[in-house]
Amino acid sequence: MEHQQTHSHLLAEKAVKDFTALLASDAPAPGGGSAAALEGAMGAALTAMVCELTLGKEKYAVHREDIAAIRDKAEVLREKLLQAMDEDTEAFLQVSRAFAMAKATEEEKAARSAAIQKGLAQCTETPLHVMELATETLTLTAALPGRFNESAASDLGVAALSLRACVRGAWLNVLINVGSLKDQDLAAQYRRQGETVLERAMELADQIDHLGLDRHVQSRHRLVAYNEPGIHRQSSGDSDTLAPPSIQFMRISVLKTRRQTYRLHKLLHAFPQFLLIFINLIHYQRLRDQFADRHTGIQAGIR
Repeated sequence: MEHQQTHSHLLAEKAVKDFTALLASDAPAPGGGSAAALEGAMGAALTAMVCELTLGKEKYAVHREDIAAIRDKAEVLREKLLQAMDEDTEAFLQVSRAFAMAKATEEEKAARSAAIQKGLAQCTETPLHVMELATETLTLTAALPGRFNESAASDLGVAALSLRACVRGAWLNVLINVGSLKDQDLAAQYRRQGETVLERAMELADQIDHLGLDRHVQSRHRLVAYNEPGIHRQSSGDSDTLAPPSIQFMRISVLKTRRQTYRLHKLLHAFPQFLLIFINLIHYQRLRDQFADRHTGIQAGIR
């Protein structure tokens, strides 16, 4: 038990390598709950990063106050989500300590059962809190499109995806814990609360996706297609960055666009050949009809 308790102390201060090694070990904690909280912290950090890359740009000066406010709130939420990493692990260890309590007498059994239920409730409330923090962060992320530095569009996309993963991961932890609660009314309350938060979070995440994620590949200077027969690189200007000037959000998917462009090219290339074959067929049909008419006339003359 002492070995487990050391795992829960200031997880956020561990190096990435050390934390992931601990996560990969046979230690029961930290686990998915702490990992979900970390996902949320990264989403909040990327949201703050996009704000930092936007502030100071003259193009977005009109939004400076709003962007600065979003950045500050995202930083606060990042710290809270990092703190939740330890809170989740500590809640799990609380249940582990409860299961280790003596159970020789009826009084000890009752005390042990009460401690387990209390720990399970805490194990449920912590990921619920993580869901709420991530959803609050998503409201900030969703407020950025249209007024942020679009060269950081991919960063904003990863922020939204990280926060989505955080909410869904935390929700899985809620579900696995409410199933062990004896108080069915409390369990139902936790489920309703989680479902409400989950619905709101997914609406926000989808809202960001619908702004263009996985749908648009645009560039300020060019459309690029490489290494396909008959397709040539088109370029004007010397910039290699893909930075859409008009869409609010994007995810770079050049491979998909190359394939679609190549298929269109093959179709356009084959169309004249199909048209020529079609014309020849019509011409052949007319010649055959004329020959048949002449043959019929000849046969009638012979008779």
